[in-house]
Order: sequence, then structure tokens, then C-alpha cells
Amino acid sequence: MTPPESARGIGLAVDIALPPRLAHIAFAVAPGETLAITGDNGAGKSTLLAILAGLLRPASGTVSLEGRMLAADGVHVPPHRRGITLLGQGAPLFPHLSVLDNVAYAPKAAGAGRTAAREVARARLDEVGMLGFAARRPHELSGGQVRRVAIARALAADPAVLLLDEPLAAVDRTAAPGIRSLLESVLTGRLALLVTHDPDDLVLADRGLALDRGGLSPAPSPSSNGRESSLPRPDDDDSRPFGGPVVAAASLGTTMGDTMAAGIGAGTGAAGTAAMTTAGATTDAWEAGRARTPAEHRAAVELLLAGALAARPTMRVQVELIAESDRTYVLAEDATAAIAIPPFDNSQMDGYAVRSADLAAASADAPIELPVTGIVAAGDAPGILEAGGVAAIMTGAAVPVGADAIVPVEATRALDAGPRGFAEVGGGVSFTAPVASGTFVRRTGSDAEEGAVVLPPGTVLGAAQLGALSSAGVDAVEVHGRGPTVLLVSTGAELQPSGPLEPGRIRDSNRIALTSALVEAGADVRARTLTSDDPDELVALLAEGVADEHARIELVVTTGGVSAGAFEVVREALEPRGVVFGSVAMQPGGPQGLGLARLPRAHSDDPAAEVHVPVVAFPGNPVSCLVSFELFLRPALRAAVGLPAERPRAWAPLAEATASPTGKHQVRRGRLDEHGRVVFVGDASSHRIGSYAASTVLVHLPVGRDAFAAGEPVEIWRIDD
Repeated sequence: MTPPESARGIGLAVDIALPPRLAHIAFAVAPGETLAITGDNGAGKSTLLAILAGLLRPASGTVSLEGRMLAADGVHVPPHRRGITLLGQGAPLFPHLSVLDNVAYAPKAAGAGRTAAREVARARLDEVGMLGFAARRPHELSGGQVRRVAIARALAADPAVLLLDEPLAAVDRTAAPGIRSLLESVLTGRLALLVTHDPDDLVLADRGLALDRGGLSPAPSPSSNGRESSLPRPDDDDSRPFGGPVVAAASLGTTMGDTMAAGIGAGTGAAGTAAMTTAGATTDAWEAGRARTPAEHRAAVELLLAGALAARPTMRVQVELIAESDRTYVLAEDATAAIAIPPFDNSQMDGYAVRSADLAAASADAPIELPVTGIVAAGDAPGILEAGGVAAIMTGAAVPVGADAIVPVEATRALDAGPRGFAEVGGGVSFTAPVASGTFVRRTGSDAEEGAVVLPPGTVLGAAQLGALSSAGVDAVEVHGRGPTVLLVSTGAELQPSGPLEPGRIRDSNRIALTSALVEAGADVRARTLTSDDPDELVALLAEGVADEHARIELVVTTGGVSAGAFEVVREALEPRGVVFGSVAMQPGGPQGLGLARLPRAHSDDPAAEVHVPVVAFPGNPVSCLVSFELFLRPALRAAVGLPAERPRAWAPLAEATASPTGKHQVRRGRLDEHGRVVFVGDASSHRIGSYAASTVLVHLPVGRDAFAAGEPVEIWRIDD
């Protein structure tokens, strides 16, 4: 399919119905032009970027780039083949890679060799002023520095179109001017689309449009940056390249497909920032009757939860209270030193504070003897050291004014030593060697200067981090609040929460295990067990739980009842209410469900009143349930509260050969032996929770293979942290 005549010769041409409100929007961007899209939260800005990047499909309409159709009826070019790079709000870096390798990842993914990819990365890092940080890891950078690296990584892909989603939203106020100036330079002459709610960002664009629920309208003129657009303004008759007014559509359907092109470890993209608010929206895989890949389902879960997890509140907490708390806190913004560390020059050793010039001629053959004029202990005021004298000094004590070096006590000889081995005031000390200025002196601010970033956002606050904050005079920090409040419902007529087991019953291990997993991921959990296969009872339980004003439920997670057989209570109860069920090509954990459930509003006088809540439905076998949580839900929950989203990953050789179903991504439980080889724990059965408990790694056997040889390397995720 080819673009219409009116779109040819234009860089990027868009004429689509934008889900979920289905407003018809049309615009074009010329080669070398930067267009800004403004609008309130929820207007659809991030959804628009996700459509352009190929992570979502428009409900109808077309997207073309330089005469090449990217999206249309029957046409959908996948994200990795579009030549479009999306720089999202968070733009997280890979925590296990250096800055250099984070940036080199983009050209390597495009097929460049390691050496060539690193050359590109160095050039891009130099462009953003971060080449000197190439060897560092992301946790060693400030928030502004992380953003610069993310920009370099986006540029390293050499995209035909650069999409920027609130590019300064994750940058602190002090770093924002520098990043804005950098972006202004980077965007000059580049085809780019910028979405923002910050009027100051309009300086980055040639022109702007405002997006609201009715469509597009002219935005306030951006500050002049010396560039003029060759395209007509939105209020001109021909500004909409495919003709027709900007109107709201009323009854178009919406689908989502091809949400991720890579494997499970690809991380979040625009799918993680665009809210799925249309009940029952599904991916093309399930609509077409095929199984999703694990990556597709993870993206669908992230998309469903984007609204609930976006912009989680932060709070200011006293450092002392964090130290006494049993919960994990994560910094939400840079923590800067209120004082220099150390706050004064101090001694690194027990010894004598001296003026180095006084010992310049000292030697073993001609030692220099100097009188002790004072003693400085830790906590004492430093005083003044006159020429020709020395001061006995203890470790951590302030160096006297005038002294510039410390000579350890063991390198001297006290002529009349006291009980502690030091010469007393008025006594003498013999020195047999000169000393360089600065020797064993901890200089003021050598650890951190006043105002310097002590810890960047995303830092998990443990003992060492809290100690560093206290040393820097930081009394309180901005931290991420708790994650969403989750209503967890474990289902099954066979379940027995407690007490001696009755015939045919089993313990409800899923409720216990998932409660712990959800709390570890930052969620606040309200757990229930439904020991009935009656769909109406499940609907009533959910409606009552969601109606609890004190709980403020933001997400429902269920276990069991999701397959296609009989007595599948979750499916029977929620499929008519907007939750979609299908299969994921993985083992264990094949049957899954998710969607925006339409529940009756409890205690309402209006029988038609509804409340909508996102639901993630896992299978009921214990291992299937936990593996599903690890792959699909844990990363999104932890990222929302600033915790590291991904499990530590590595590759290790198999200690033994194994088989795997060809059409499924298999996740086995295992551990590493003394030689670093992967040993399986238990078999592939989805009910053996004991083998999961004895494991330290999840072993990933990718789709498309039916056998793996001993010694063959496989990807593992550590679960023993």
C-alpha cells in the first residue's frame, strides 16, 4: 500500500483515530522539523507516540514516513523496522551495563559489531558531554546524567524520527536547563515529535499543536529558536494533509498488537506509558486466536497498569525514621549534601600535625627535633600551629590551622613519651624523614562538596546509604511511596485456608506466596480466598473489596480459574465484564487473563452503576502462579516504586541435557553447582512448589528448540537475592 499523494514528500504524515476516545487527528512533520504536541494528562499524548513507534495500532487511519506506509488497514510495520526511536519519560538504563555499553546497545541491536558499536557510543557520549563517565554504572550517575546517557542511546540508533515523551519530566530542576539546551542542539535539523505539558519545552520545537479530547488545535507559539517550518500552520486550510476537519469519531473499535519486538528482557517502552482505558482491549495475537509470546503479554500487562502505576506519589521522610523502619525505601530525587564531607580537614592517622616545610631537611643521619605545642583529640577545636612546633593529633581530629601534613606516631620517636606513647606538651619529637604536604590529611569536601549529589534517584536506602546521608547532613529525603493497593483473590473450591485438611482439599499456598511477592514488589495487599466456583460469588467479593473506601483498591490479582475448562470461576465471572483470557506460549503459566473489569458498584442505589478496575489473572498451579508473577507483574510493580525492576541475569552452562516443548518458552527451576553449571531442581511440573523453594535461579529455555545439550549456555534469573 502506498501513501496518498498529499502525504508524499512529507517526512512524517499522520491521519488516525486515536484510542481510547477515538478523536480523529491529522498532521504532518517536514524533514528536519520538530513538532511539539501539548495537552493535559490523559489527552492521549503518550498513546500517540506509542502508535507512531509501532507499539500500538491506531483504531483506523494511516501513518507514513518519507513515502513509506507504516500503519494502515492491513499494514503494520513492527517497531524495530520503522527507523523510529522513542525516548520515554523514564528511559531506564540497563543497570548491569556500563554507560558505554548502554549506549552501544542500540547500534549492536541494529547489527553493528562490538568495536563499531562502541565507536558510535563514544561519539554520542561525547556529543552529550558524558564521555568521561563511560566506565561508570547507572547507579553512579545523577538524574541529569542518566538523562544525558538516555539521549545518547537514542541518538546512537541513528533514527529517522526521534520521539520524545516529556523529555524533562524525570530531570531535577537544577539539571533541566542543561538538558533543555542539549536537546535544542540535538534536535536542530532532525525530524522529531515532542510531547509535553511544560510550556518551557516549546522552545525546543519549530511549532506546536494542542491535543485534547476533541482532537488537535493550534498551540501557543513556541519561543523562536531561529528555525522556521516549511509546513503550513494548523489553522491553514491545507494543514491536514488528508483533508477533512478535525472531528471526534464516535464508534470505532481499538486493538493493540506487536507491542514488543524483542524477547522478555527488552524492558518497558512506550507501552509502559500509554494507558489502556478501553475495557476489553486485546492484542492481535488473542484476537487472531493464537498464543501471545511472553514479551507480548508482559507489554500488555504494563499497558493495562500504566494508569494505575503512573506518577506514584512521593513523600519526604526523616533519615532517622528510615533507619528504624523495616520497609525498603527508594530515593525519588537527588539527595544533595547539606554540608561538605568531611566538613573540615582532619587527620587520617594517630600522629603529629606538622608544617611540612619544618621537616624538609630531616633524615636518618640528621633527624629534626620539634617541641609538642598542643594535643588535638577528635571533637576538639583545631587551634593554630605555629612554625617550629608540632601538635599531637588523633584520628578524625581537626587539623590545626597552619599544619599541612600528618606524620604517623610510629614513624617518630618521642623524646619523653607519655602513657599513650605520645610526647607530652612541652616535650620533644624526633623526625627522620621529610613529609609531603597533604600526607594523611582528609581534605574538606574530598568525599562530597556541599551541594553535591550524594545519592541519585533510584538508590535503595540501606545501611551504607543512610550513613552517607547522615554524614552529609541530610536530615530528610524524598522517597517513593508505596505501590498500588492490590486486592488478591485466590480461587478454588478445593482450597482450605487453614486447619486440618478435609478430604479433597488443599492448602491455599498461592495466597501466602503471592502476598509475600506483592509486598516485596512494593504493593499494599488485601488478600482473600474464594472457596467456591460460583461466578456470582466472585463478582460480589470483588465488588465489595473494591468498594472499601479505606483500602482504595487500584489493582485486582486473581489466581486459578483461567483455563478453558469447566468450573473456571474467574473466566466465567470476568470474561463477560471485559477481562480477556487467552494463552501465552510458555510453560508453566500458559493460561492468562487481563483487562479492565466492569464490576457492579456495591451499595449503590443504581443497579446499573459500575466501577472499573484493572485485573491480572494468573493460573492456579503454584509454580505457574509465581512464574507468571515474575515475568509479567513484578517488573512493573517494582519500577513504579523506584526499585530495580529486573532480576539479576546471567548466562551459565547446563550441567545436564534437557528437552523442552518446541512451541513454548519454558521456565525451569534450578541452582548453580560448585562449577557454576545449571542443575535443574525438580521437573517441569507446575505444581511442585517445593522445587521452586529449593531453587536459586529461574532457567529460561527459549521457544523454537526441543533439546538443549549439556554444557550449552542458557539465560538464568537469580531469585535468591
